[in-house]
Amino acid sequence: MLEFQYDASVIRKNIILAGDAHFHLYPCFDFARIFSELIRNLDALVDVRVGQRTPSVPSDRNHETFRLAFLVENVKCDYFHDMAGKQFGDFQIVQGTEANCLNVNKDGKAQLCLVASRQIVTMEKLEVLSLGMEEKIADGLPAGEIIEKILAAGGIPVLPFSPGKWLFKRGRLAKSLVTKYGQKLVAGDSALRPVGWGRPEIMRMAGGRILPGSDPLPLPGEEKYAGQYGFVCQGMFDVSKPFTAIKEIVLNKPDTILAAGRRCSMLNVAGRLFRLKKLKKRPIDI
Repeated sequence: MLEFQYDASVIRKNIILAGDAHFHLYPCFDFARIFSELIRNLDALVDVRVGQRTPSVPSDRNHETFRLAFLVENVKCDYFHDMAGKQFGDFQIVQGTEANCLNVNKDGKAQLCLVASRQIVTMEKLEVLSLGMEEKIADGLPAGEIIEKILAAGGIPVLPFSPGKWLFKRGRLAKSLVTKYGQKLVAGDSALRPVGWGRPEIMRMAGGRILPGSDPLPLPGEEKYAGQYGFVCQGMFDVSKPFTAIKEIVLNKPDTILAAGRRCSMLNVAGRLFRLKKLKKRPIDI
């Protein structure tokens, strides 16, 4: 696999993009470790897909890979703005070529692009992600109003899978939102959708507009999950405008986005969620 290096003389390149659409940073994480794990796991996504010789990914392993992760933050976190200019182990965080992007560099070379994103809890207790947005949107607003704000700001609104939140009354609301907004609204898949758990109706309704991500939990040791489940796609990509380029793919060429990696077992998900429930009972910041 060839290492990606930004070349200002060639901004549109035929590359393989490896992405994680639901990446988190939390205070309990070792940032140097999680960046290392994320990069390694994103590379593994490409290796597996190339080995499978899927139609949209060439079988030649001498490809160039661009790594990207949507850094999804809740109201308690704003690492996107706090990290610029800082160093974590061998990694330096520098401003990217778009305002809503950061580069994670090593030895002066770009290893990973982080795209500012937000996670909002709606009045109805659904979660909505705003990919590509630096601006905060307050929790507690109606889901439709939140989606409208994301669209107006130029972000990508995503309904992310979460165990239990697409059932009953909230499930009916989620389906109505997919029906109303159509191709403007993306469904988010997650490594927390256990292996063997069928694809929910909301994902089927979204057609090909599904963005998978790892969704690590705010627990010590969760660094290893970053990038284990995500997506790959191959084609012309403007590396000088990574968010603009991936938005174009998501909205207009969703069939080129291929889920890659592995979701977790039912036992794994249940154990991690149980640990999280116990931790939330303690008076600490997660």
